[in-house]
Amino acid sequence: MTARHRYRFLPFAVLALAGCAARVPAASPPGAPAPAAAAAGAAPASPLTPRAALERYYPQILAGGMPATDVVLLVVSPGGRVMKHALLHTMQGTTGVQIEQQLQPFGTGIANVNIIKTKPGELGPTTVNIAWADLSYEPSEPEAP
Repeated sequence: MTARHRYRFLPFAVLALAGCAARVPAASPPGAPAPAAAAAGAAPASPLTPRAALERYYPQILAGGMPATDVVLLVVSPGGRVMKHALLHTMQGTTGVQIEQQLQPFGTGIANVNIIKTKPGELGPTTVNIAWADLSYEPSEPEAP
C-alpha cells in the first residue's frame, strides 16, 4: 500500500475524532507498573506528555490559549523525541488535509495519530487541540529544534 493510499482515510478520521475529547495523558510516577498495552507486547507509550511538549515549543498557548480552529501537530518518536512540531492555523474542513500534508514526509512510519482536545483550564485558558502522531521507529536524526 502506498503512502498516498494509506493517508486517504486520514482527513475523515481526523474529522471524526475532532469532536471527541481525549484525556490528556499524565506522566507516570517513577517505579509505576507499565500500562497494560506495554505489558501485552505493544509499543510502550511515549514518556513525553502534551503539557511538556507545549511548555517547550508553545508556552504561549499554555499562557494565552489558542483559537478554536488551530491545531498543534507533534510527531513523536517511541523514545519521546519530538521529530516535528507545527502550529497549524486551519479553517473548518481543512484540518485533516493540513495534518496529512505535514505527516506525508514520514510515509508509513506513522504508527498512530491521536487527536487530543482539552477542556478550557486543562492545558490553557481555552480549548487546546493537539494532533499527536506516534512514529513506529526511532529516527537517527536529532529532534526538532
